[in-house]
Amino acid sequence: MKIPARLSLTQEFQTHYQRTIAWSIILFVVVLGVTISAVLFTYQRLLASADRVSRLNFDNNVRSVIDRFSQNLIDYESALRAVRGFVISSQSVEEYEWNEFIQNLNLHIDYPGFVTINYGPVVAATASTAFETGVRVDPALTSKEYRTYRIYPQSDHQILIPVIFIAPFQGHEYLLGFDMMSEPSQQIAVSSAIDTGEIFSTGVISVGSPPASGFAIFFPIYRPNMPLTTLAQRRNAVRGIVSARFSLQNSFAELFSVAPPFDRLDIHLYNQPLGEVPDPVELLYDSKPEIIRSADEFIDSAGGWHKAVEVNLVGTPWTIHVWGQRSNEFAASTGLTPQLFLGGGLVLSLLLSTLVATLVYSRMMAYRLALKLTAELEDSRRSIALLIRNLHGAVFRRANDTEMTFLFVSAGIAGLTGYTPADFASGRIKFGSLVLPQDYQRIQTTFRAAIDQRKSYSVDFRIKDKDSQLKWLRGSGQPVYDFQGTFKYLDGFYVDITDQKGVEAQLAGKVKELEKLNVLLVGREKKMIELKQLLNTIQAKDGTTTG
Repeated sequence: MKIPARLSLTQEFQTHYQRTIAWSIILFVVVLGVTISAVLFTYQRLLASADRVSRLNFDNNVRSVIDRFSQNLIDYESALRAVRGFVISSQSVEEYEWNEFIQNLNLHIDYPGFVTINYGPVVAATASTAFETGVRVDPALTSKEYRTYRIYPQSDHQILIPVIFIAPFQGHEYLLGFDMMSEPSQQIAVSSAIDTGEIFSTGVISVGSPPASGFAIFFPIYRPNMPLTTLAQRRNAVRGIVSARFSLQNSFAELFSVAPPFDRLDIHLYNQPLGEVPDPVELLYDSKPEIIRSADEFIDSAGGWHKAVEVNLVGTPWTIHVWGQRSNEFAASTGLTPQLFLGGGLVLSLLLSTLVATLVYSRMMAYRLALKLTAELEDSRRSIALLIRNLHGAVFRRANDTEMTFLFVSAGIAGLTGYTPADFASGRIKFGSLVLPQDYQRIQTTFRAAIDQRKSYSVDFRIKDKDSQLKWLRGSGQPVYDFQGTFKYLDGFYVDITDQKGVEAQLAGKVKELEKLNVLLVGREKKMIELKQLLNTIQAKDGTTTG
């Protein structure tokens, strides 16, 4: 490296410069060697721990899937419990009450997984015809579909639970009159719900239009004030069933398909307990249907991670299978791959070594100049501080507000007002409160004019100090603006001109006295001239000459 000439530098500084170059080269080599060694060591450690980090991150993501899935179903269960509570609180549910309550639930937005929510009363088979007739002629049921209401399909069951209320109604009118006890899978779930008093679900069924995989859940409603201790008592007291048809694909589409980290995972939900061979017929949800999983991948996923977890909600054991890629999970947890780390680390080592050498060189070269500038700056600071302390007044910086708030004020303010800078800084005293009211508006007008016209200002005004003594102050200064031309604050200087104002008042009094005396003297001189003229006239008549 060629050392440029420094003809204007002293011999001492030239020696310092040469040492700086030498130290820069040494540090460059040392830092480069240390950082490359550190990068290679870290790279080896990173390779060794990549699988462990990836697995930990994958397991955390699986826990998030389970938690989010469980919380989502709990939210839906809470909504169904709310519907059940509404039905229980009503002795006889009316159509308009049902529609109003369901509308307030905001199903399409808050609960997209619900295909329908239904309610059906318990009807004895022997009373089914009378029940159908009662529904058809009930004036409170205004929808035209109720005029042709019938219970279907026909069965030999002693107890029927026909659907009488549906939400949303439009597009699902075909469920009106549907007997919840007619299908075997639903009959088992309904019976279990009645016998236990808890929510139960079916296996996989077809729901919605177009048909999609889903399930139905049932919640029993019992007649009030009836014993529910035994199985027979619960069966005897059942009043009706609140049910819902549920599509996990609708509910979980936004929950798992797009949001990180779920966009990196393949999630399957089966209506089967853990340990059973996954049956495509029992598949309730698939976050990535375009990926076909082989049977072996449900046991061990080569090149990736797989985990199966059983969850038990709404009375049914379900199994969640989750797959993730090793590379995806490691990159997600660290933000880079080991190879990328190695390449970036080597480049960073070179840059860091160069930077350190450059910084050392620049720092040492700037050291001499920094000492000089620091000394000059300190001298200037002391000079300015000494000048401010010796001024018979106060230097200030203040905001242009109604209270004339100081942003800074020198110690000289104590001599003017009796209050220290700390009194103003704490906000205990506002300078504007010391100004006489009759002078306040004139001061504000002067400040506004100076700001608007971008010029310096000077204004005399009166204050009452801490001892309630009246003082005259003169404020001089100018507004300060930022680089965009926006006003920032007012800088200036306050000085006590009370004595000057007193002298001016005395001079004004003397001037008035002199003016009065001048009037008297002029009048007297005029009288003397007239008297002299009269005397000359008398002497002329007597023949006497007067000089």
